[in-house]
Amino acid sequence: MAGKYETHVEPHLKEIEEMAAMGGTQKEIAKALGVAYSSFRNYVKQHAALQGALTANLVQTNLEAVGAFYRKVTGYRYTETTKELVDGKMVVTKKVEKVVPPDVSAGQFWLTNMMPDKFKNKQEIKTDVEIKKLEDFDEWKP
Repeated sequence: MAGKYETHVEPHLKEIEEMAAMGGTQKEIAKALGVAYSSFRNYVKQHAALQGALTANLVQTNLEAVGAFYRKVTGYRYTETTKELVDGKMVVTKKVEKVVPPDVSAGQFWLTNMMPDKFKNKQEIKTDVEIKKLEDFDEWKP
């Protein structure tokens, strides 16, 4: 008799790969498959095919996320196309170039994480201050 891995997980490795690539957590994937999360974690440890499905697109997804974040930091342009139904056919009626300005908060986040030695959220300022009594200043005495 086949276990839940063979009936609920193994036939869906491609779907698992796609869910993981879209950011689905193991807990969410287990729920979608109708498998207990604790069992799913054990299957991941025991089956290389499942491990591979969970990590196959991870590098590509991370690269795409970094690229999207970089565009947010630096700003970008895109063309917005409007289509309308004219005489039964979809026709491009307008093209407008849009500009998305750089996001200062995203830039700050990028710099504090990529160059923490130069860009910290918390700056330490060292000061050497010597406090003297007014009587100690000879130049102020009459």
